[in-house]
Amino acid sequence: MKRLLLLILFMLIIVTGCVDQDQRVNYTAEDCIITSKEGMWGVIDQTQKEIIPFTYGYISEVQADLFKVEKNSKYGYLSLSGEEIIPLHYDGLSDLFHEKMILAKKGDRWGLIDLQENVILPFDYNEIQIVNENLFAVEKAGVRSLVDALGEEILSFGEFYITIYSEGLITIGEQSYQVDGNILTELGYWVFGGEGEGRIPAKKENKYGYVDTMGGEVIPFMYDHAFEFSESLAVVIINGKYGCIDPSGEEVIPFIYEGITSFEHGRIEAYKDDKWGIIDNTGKEIIPFIYDHFAYTDYELGLIHVRKDKKYGFI
Repeated sequence: MKRLLLLILFMLIIVTGCVDQDQRVNYTAEDCIITSKEGMWGVIDQTQKEIIPFTYGYISEVQADLFKVEKNSKYGYLSLSGEEIIPLHYDGLSDLFHEKMILAKKGDRWGLIDLQENVILPFDYNEIQIVNENLFAVEKAGVRSLVDALGEEILSFGEFYITIYSEGLITIGEQSYQVDGNILTELGYWVFGGEGEGRIPAKKENKYGYVDTMGGEVIPFMYDHAFEFSESLAVVIINGKYGCIDPSGEEVIPFIYEGITSFEHGRIEAYKDDKWGIIDNTGKEIIPFIYDHFAYTDYELGLIHVRKDKKYGFI
């Protein structure tokens, strides 16, 4: 909806002549437009009055009345009036985290600063990821660790990679932790995969279930395998049979299939009795289970490339 409103606003601006039609618009807000002219970026108001001059290689909005700019491969922050909030002397800048922290790069090293350019973490790291405002995942000389806001090491995890699900949940390798500030608590299960519908698949001993983005169990560990949620359904396996559940854990698609593959536009490719067919997201059969293989599907065009009895065709 937001994109549609911005598109309508942009078209109105073009029609009324506020922006030349050969310009590109990156962002429109109530009182300003980020746009380009002759290959350079600036900011104008709704009457086309120049607010920030067209002298920058790129501009993006960080928050209301605050912009990240690039000029001659150097990055900084400007206010809407064009005042330098952070001078353009960094080789890279992130957006704001927690409305006060910015990842900044000098040369080939990253540090962490605030809007007043006070250094929170020194420019010593090859990589910094923000877990929360008190905990950071860093990499230095090939060694990865968690440090607090003083740079003190909380946990070293060598060459393992970290997955940050939220301020309160991380996974390192196959160990997951609940996080409270800079305090880590080991969970008795491995959280893996992507989040969907506020649910993340997890493994406990030899069974799978789902946790929320803070690591709390929300669907019991009762499945032989569990996959990510997509289109409000997740594929799970019990006793070698595939079915689907909703975010509450209720069975939606019965466990009668030998395989379930893609979800798209409410259509699900499923395998039963050595044949492929298509069901909808309620389990209703849409395409009968008479095909040996689905080679290609394009639901937007309404085409499915199938194989049956060693012959190929489209349905």
